[in-house]
This record gives sequence, C-alpha cells and structure tokens, in this order.
Amino acid sequence: MVDGVKPTTRSRRGLALAVAAVLLGTIVVAPGVSGKAGNVLFANQLRGVPTGEAAAADNTSPAPSSQAPVITPARSQTVSVRDTGADTGVVNALIARLDDENADVRRAAASSLGKLKDSRAVPGLIGALKDRDAKVRATAAEALAEFEDARSIAPLADLLSDQSTEVKQSALEALSHFDDNLPSVPIIHLLTDPDEDVRQNAAHLSGKLHDRSATGALAKLVGDPSANVRQAAIEAIGELGDPAAAVALVPALSDADPNVREQALSAIEELKAPIAEATLISLMRDRDPNVREKAAQLAGERSIVGAVPTLRRMLEDPNPDVRESVVSALGNIADSAAYDALRAALMSKDAKVRRAAAEALGERRP
Repeated sequence: MVDGVKPTTRSRRGLALAVAAVLLGTIVVAPGVSGKAGNVLFANQLRGVPTGEAAAADNTSPAPSSQAPVITPARSQTVSVRDTGADTGVVNALIARLDDENADVRRAAASSLGKLKDSRAVPGLIGALKDRDAKVRATAAEALAEFEDARSIAPLADLLSDQSTEVKQSALEALSHFDDNLPSVPIIHLLTDPDEDVRQNAAHLSGKLHDRSATGALAKLVGDPSANVRQAAIEAIGELGDPAAAVALVPALSDADPNVREQALSAIEELKAPIAEATLISLMRDRDPNVREKAAQLAGERSIVGAVPTLRRMLEDPNPDVRESVVSALGNIADSAAYDALRAALMSKDAKVRRAAAEALGERRP
C-alpha cells in the first residue's frame, strides 16, 4: 500500500479475498468428510456449487458416476479464490470455516467475513460470539461492527460480561455503531470495570443511552485516575442533558489535564448550566489555548459584561484561534465597552482579527 493512500472499498474486498485465498488454501477437506470426496466438496463450496440434497434437486447437475470425480488444482492441493469466479462460494466457504477445529482459522474467517461485508455472514458471526476462544469472540464482534445489523445487538450485549477484556472492548466498539436499543444495564456496569480502556469506552457509549440513570455513575468518573476516562465521562454527561449533573462538573474546571477542563466547559455549555463569572474569567487566562478559546466563546454566548476587560486584553493573545474567538465573543456582548473593544480590534496586526471585527461591527449598534 502506498503511504498516505486510504484503501477503497474495492481494495478492502480484494484484500479480504486474498486473505481468504491463503486461509482456504490451507484446508483440503470439509468438516466430517475425508479424502478425495472432501476435496471435491470443499472445492464445490468455493465455486458456489450446491451440495447435499440441494445438489440432488438441481436438474442441471451431471448424473452421478460410480466414482466421485477428483478435482486436482495444478501443482498443489489448494483452491485459489481467483478460480472460484464468484464471491458467493468464498463467503459460504468462509462461513463454514467459522466451525473449523483450529482457532486461528476461525479467527481469520471471521475477520475476512467482516471485510467482505456480505450480510449472509451475520448469523454465523453471531454464533461465533460464543466461540470457546476469546480472540475468536473478539474478532467476530469486530466483524459484526461492519454490518450494523440490529440482530447482533443482544448477542453483543451478552459479551459485555465476558471474562476477557479484549472481548469486552470489541463488543463496546461494535455497539458504538448503533444509536438505539442499546443495553443500559451492562454498559453502566462497565463504568466501574478495572480496565481503564473499558471504562473509557463504556463512558463514551453511555452518552448514547438516552438514559439519565447513567448520570450518577458517570459523575463518579469525573474523579477517575485516568484523564481519558474523566474526559469521556464529562462528554457523556453533557450528551445525556441532565442539568442536575452539572454540579459534578465543577471540580473538572480546575482539573490538571487541559482536555478535561475544556470538556467540562463544553458540557456546561451543552447543559446550559450556570458557571461562576469569576471562574469563567479565570479560565480565560488559562495556560492552554483551547481552554482560553472555549472560555471566551462561553463568555460571549452568555453576554457576560464583566468579561469584557479580559476579552479586550485577549485580542493580543499569542494564539490566532483565540483572538478570532475573542472578537466573536465581543460581538455577542451588548455593552458599549465591548463595542469600543471591537473598534480597537480594527487596528490589530492580525488581518483575520480586523476582518472579524469589521463584520461584527456591521451587525450591531453601540
């Protein structure tokens, strides 16, 4: 693959078929069938030829001979995907490999089925969620994420109580592809999981539950040892839209991690929750530019007159994005001091600030 080039859907399917070729090329007999007859049956699966009773009912099938025909691929006892001529045979053969005696084969089959995205694979992949091998279960969950098939929601939810951390992670990731009918109880339970990544992903998913019963558990995570977990929990609190949860966000405004502080401001904005003016002005002087920008934006949205002197000084902020946000904030504050600050911004050394100030002045009166 050329660096920087994103694989297309066609190339992903081609890759999956190539993987299938390697996978299927290691198998010379079908389950429960041995010898030459096994070779014939498996090759027919690849070619999409009906087997068993279906083959007998097919009037186009040749009359059976006294001896089963033997298909011998040139120079090896393997069948190339290129020789099948149809994806159908490959998909059916891969589905059959989900029951292979070898766990690595089962995992490879599940992975390729996810890449091929043929909906006929969904029932088989759902069955693979109960595989005795944890890596196979995890891979099957990852493959099902590609389909976003509602039939897989309940089986994936069952994996949230799996003993394997990898399996729980894969199930959470797969469930994140759905917006409705998510299982609240097991997701909320994972907010207290010992694994940091599981807690983080469970927090992200909790924001999609439309279930405010998750708010209490999320509020506890605002003090989690992991900054990533704290940020995910705060984001979810904002998404759930319960204003009563805003009190849990106050400590996060002074969090050691700037991403957490910024996320707390975003959640307060989303919840339309109150914030002390002194606290907001203090955050406008934060050492992190993203926090300063968000605080300035919030001050403008709420038309906080007391923030104007600080906003005026911020017109000289070293960060250009902060300076632009400051002009926008001043334009939203209905006060003569804000108007004067905008006039002063017309003399800024930054052309973007001068342009933004000119636009803002045209939309208001002193």
